[in-house]
Amino acid sequence: MGDRAQEFPDNPERFNFFPCVLGTEGINSETSQWVVEVGKAKQWAIGAVRESIERKGYLNIRATEGFWVLQLMDGEYEVTTTPKTILPLWKTVRRILITLEFSLGKLSFYDVDSMEIIFTFNYPFSEKMFPFFLTWDKKNPLKISTDYSVR
Repeated sequence: MGDRAQEFPDNPERFNFFPCVLGTEGINSETSQWVVEVGKAKQWAIGAVRESIERKGYLNIRATEGFWVLQLMDGEYEVTTTPKTILPLWKTVRRILITLEFSLGKLSFYDVDSMEIIFTFNYPFSEKMFPFFLTWDKKNPLKISTDYSVR
């Protein structure tokens, strides 16, 4: 993400308001894992979304709209339950392992460095799910990997 907005053709699969992207491969049966290094980024949202989410205009990022997300907003970690849940984390999280167990209806977030559970959504997923990434921090980009080795 640079300082200037880039022009892209309108595409129904592209988000046009929020700075977010989806993973390229959908998940609809197996267990999938990925790691997001949030580093020092100040505002971000990561997790998984259903394939049919709205992608145009302002997004209601909450589980009832198909967004199962952990986010850092205004210095607070929160998840997109209804109402939202503020998580009382006692330390700054730098790398997060996300595990989607589709058939079990579980989406879990772990602190990679300690392997402590941060939060688990339990929901009977019924359509293809995609990894979701959003950041408003232009100076500290998110880094995405499928390697979750503990350093």
